Amino acid sequence: DHCFISPNVVVSGGVHIHPYCFIGANATLRNSITIAPETLVGAGAVIMEDTVEKGVYVPPRSLLLDLKSDEMEIA
Repeated sequence: DHCFISPNVVVSGGVHIHPYCFIGANATLRNSITIAPETLVGAGAVIMEDTVEKGVYVPPRSLLLDLKSDEMEIA
């Protein structure tokens, strides 16, 4: 009840989402976990275990590598 689940969220199997949660775009929720009440899951976050009530979960920021794009080898 009263949850907002953004587009492209991946909910794998039996995930229990409690009331008043926000799940951001492209977040991934692993199978057999519980999202506690009033949890905020940021866009792109990957949740692998139960959350805590009123917890805020955000993914790490993108890193700038010390490498030029034309120096990368793509296998």
